[in-house]
Amino acid sequence: MKTIGIIPARGGSKGIPRKNLRDLNGKPLIAYTIGTALQAGCFDRIVVSTEDEEIAHIAREFGAEVHIRPDNLAADQTTLDPVIFDAVQAVRDSYDIVATLQPTCPLLKPETLKAAHRKMMEDKSIDTLLSAVNDPRLAWIEVDSEIVPAYEKRVNRQELPPYFRETGAFFFSRREWVTESSRFGKKVAVFEIPENEALDIDTMKDWWIAERTLQSRRIAFRVDGNRKIGFGHVYRQLLLANRLLDHDLRFFLDEAHDS
Repeated sequence: MKTIGIIPARGGSKGIPRKNLRDLNGKPLIAYTIGTALQAGCFDRIVVSTEDEEIAHIAREFGAEVHIRPDNLAADQTTLDPVIFDAVQAVRDSYDIVATLQPTCPLLKPETLKAAHRKMMEDKSIDTLLSAVNDPRLAWIEVDSEIVPAYEKRVNRQELPPYFRETGAFFFSRREWVTESSRFGKKVAVFEIPENEALDIDTMKDWWIAERTLQSRRIAFRVDGNRKIGFGHVYRQLLLANRLLDHDLRFFLDEAHDS
């Protein structure tokens, strides 16, 4: 079966102007999704759909093909369904699976995307597979101008039933279900992704989180200390670690000193 990955990226983002081209930790935002798709190695083609020539140039530079969509599919109110359908119609080859890959999810890892694609390939009963995180919580909704609970019984959070929140990172569909108005098939499944890969950049706060996460490094501390040699080295390492709280910190202690 053949799979095409389509990355919809218009130039007129409102919340963060020119978001898809904005530099994030050394490269344009859209480059992360292109890179993730290429590294996943599960797509026969990766196509960026855009109306913007600068985005088109950057997309090609980072290894994607480009489809220039018509201007009427780049308006603020345009949904993704007609955009994806237009791109699929524009490519000459036929594909069995169409994947929508959002350019605003830079933390998604290639192995996660590859695992989701494998599930779609192996389970032929699934028509649509979307990325999600299980985020159960006590929530309220408005029905006929009244605020009502979105749960049957008020219980502790850990006792709530699963509540899957779409992350937007990827959306796999069988080709026959991709139309101008929908990408959903009869059977929809979710692929749970780690919370630390679920960020979809929409605000400057999201951008700040992505920036700090991408700048984070794993730092290992080797510490020596016991009742015989004292704990001065441990305390000094902890003081240093306190200045590096934005990073992934690991501490290692020699077994010989564990007494």
